[in-house]
Amino acid sequence: MKFAPADVDLRSLLADQLMTKRRFGAAEAEYTAVLRSNANHAPAIIGLAKVRLQQNRPADARELVERALRITPTLEEALSIKASLDKRR
Repeated sequence: MKFAPADVDLRSLLADQLMTKRRFGAAEAEYTAVLRSNANHAPAIIGLAKVRLQQNRPADARELVERALRITPTLEEALSIKASLDKRR
């Protein structure tokens, strides 16, 4: 990305948009870049968890959701994904 590479919130939003376009590889790259800059960026962690779900990797998604919840225990999207994963068990 040529604009604001250090702006983790902007990169996370870009990754979210890539997810809506089903460009999972590109979204994964952006979420990973965000997490390299800020390992505790909960929205990027959740975004990466959603990528893992699309890749049929629910165990990896669960680990990421639990990580996000340790950072922000009330994060609604994380709680929703966790509940969905719990139903799969």
